[in-house]
Amino acid sequence: MEFLYEKKNKKEWELKYIGQRKSKFIKDRLRQHLFKKHNKTGTQLDKVLLELKKVNEIGIKLFSVIPD
Repeated sequence: MEFLYEKKNKKEWELKYIGQRKSKFIKDRLRQHLFKKHNKTGTQLDKVLLELKKVNEIGIKLFSVIPD
């Protein structure tokens, strides 16, 4: 699972996105969210760069869930 967070003005981390993907595809999925351009959804890269210019932080938390 993947979680994307944002921290503005040194305050608490705010959860922005929760996603689920097989672990071998997680890097590709993060690239799709942040860098790849899709005609319908666009890219989040401009938003990421804008937040970083504002000296805000962006965090990614990953963890693996193993079924019983």
